[in-house]
Amino acid sequence: GVRGVLSGRVRVPEEWETAIEAALGPLAQALIVEGWEAVDEARRRLPTDEQAALLPLEALRAPSLDLPEGVVRAADVVSCDDTLRSAVEALLGSTLLVADLEAARALLPHLPPGTRCVTRAGEIVTAEGAVVLGKEGKGVLAQERAWKALPDKLRAARQRREEQEKEIRKVQEKIEALRAALQEAERDVHAVTQAVSQAEAGPLAEARTELAVARQALENQRLLLQRELSILERLKAQVAAQEERTQRLRQEYEAVQQRLVQLKEETEAFERERVEARSRIGPAEAELSRLNEEEARLAKEEQRRRQRVHGAETLLNGARLELSRREDELNRLQERIREELGLVELEVAEEVTAQTPLPLRPLVSPLPVVEVLPEGLQEEIQRLKVRLHRLGPVNPNAPQEYAETMERYRFLSEQVADLEAASARLREVIDDLDRMMEQAFRETFDTIAATFERTFTRLFNGGTARLELTDPDDLMTTGVEIVARPPGKRLQSLALLSGGERALTAAALIFAILQVRPTPFCVLDEVDAMLDEANVARFRSMLEELSSRTQFIVITHNRGTVEAADTVYGISMGSDGVSQVVSLRLEGRDVEGE
Repeated sequence: GVRGVLSGRVRVPEEWETAIEAALGPLAQALIVEGWEAVDEARRRLPTDEQAALLPLEALRAPSLDLPEGVVRAADVVSCDDTLRSAVEALLGSTLLVADLEAARALLPHLPPGTRCVTRAGEIVTAEGAVVLGKEGKGVLAQERAWKALPDKLRAARQRREEQEKEIRKVQEKIEALRAALQEAERDVHAVTQAVSQAEAGPLAEARTELAVARQALENQRLLLQRELSILERLKAQVAAQEERTQRLRQEYEAVQQRLVQLKEETEAFERERVEARSRIGPAEAELSRLNEEEARLAKEEQRRRQRVHGAETLLNGARLELSRREDELNRLQERIREELGLVELEVAEEVTAQTPLPLRPLVSPLPVVEVLPEGLQEEIQRLKVRLHRLGPVNPNAPQEYAETMERYRFLSEQVADLEAASARLREVIDDLDRMMEQAFRETFDTIAATFERTFTRLFNGGTARLELTDPDDLMTTGVEIVARPPGKRLQSLALLSGGERALTAAALIFAILQVRPTPFCVLDEVDAMLDEANVARFRSMLEELSSRTQFIVITHNRGTVEAADTVYGISMGSDGVSQVVSLRLEGRDVEGE
């Protein structure tokens, strides 16, 4: 849940308000929350162009420092609830309070790293020697104290106003009484004057004396009235100033009340959202359980398909070998057919050439001798010779050889048809396997690409990166390019990065592949050679996280990486010049020589 704003939950002595405000900086207005769930919820709801400071109590840790004796820690002068003490210690535990800049300068050589001094005027001096002077106007702690004091000031102003109104009423009553006395005195003077003018028989000196006394009394009454009027004017001016101040305080009080109402509404809205989020936790957990089961099922299905792909690859390799063997056999058969057909033609020609002439003489000798050939017989003989020449040599075994050749041709044609059918079936199997391999490659590539983006951001503590296919239309021959943008740089290819950035990007890709397809072991050779201390720490964290599924064999000279190892192997050379393998098991601290 939300605990409120830090400045509203702590109490600081007025003399140290400026120093504490300078030490806290913008965190004085940070919102105190229970844990990371509230941080994640605030991050989802915060607009991209706004900033907000949050203090998750479960994540705050007080620093452990060896401070000089006699110093005053800023956390010790801040009062708060026990539940917020961890937040105050985490933010102000390493801050020391001093009177002025001279005291801070004297204390500077004794400050441990990570500490700082803050003066009463808000000046900051760090242990490294950096100095921050000045402050930004009236701080939030002073405003908070002023807001808290507004109701008391308003009540005091109202009380003073009532007292002044009572005093004004008393003065007005006195003025009215003086006016009445003045009127009475004027009437007495008028009466005395008339009496003097009319008293001809009375003593004139006595009348003049009475007249002088009356005039003096009248003058005294007039002076007293003027003094009372000046007091009244002064009181009216004071009342007007007090009314103006009261009005200003009332406006400030109303603004504070409106701000309190707004904060209360925001707190109630945040509480409603928290309750709603909690109500969604149950279905989300059920959905998470279902997704885990679905993931397990898909993993089994993936394993089964992987086995099928492996079997299909084995079958494909065998089929390719069989196809190659059949094609070789087909070529040999075709060559043999051509050779046999050529041999048959040669044998037929030789047999015809060497054939014994037909025994025509015994058949012709009994015939009568023809003295004169009939007309046109010579042309007929010539025509028959031409036809006989066209027929070519006669092979008496040609029908039998033709039948044998046709039988051999039919056999070879059947063999060729079988081979072509087998080749077609194998090509179909190859096409199916190619499709399965493309699908498996696409699914695996997408998973590794998403994991690579997260791993890159974690290793670089920011930035973005992605994997791109050089030829997405041909997944069997495509290449993979890495496009990365480390923190503070623009998007560029891997070749344009520095050596350390390339090494860390390659490590992110290896870790992403191992998260998707874990292997029994992995060998890393000098991967961290070009990394600084912060990057080595994140690299080591990834190694420790993945070591539960994969055994890492790391060749390194980096002390930070060695500290994460379970067992260390090294080469030591003794005084005799003989190299010796030394193993160090860090868990048991046992050293064995081999």
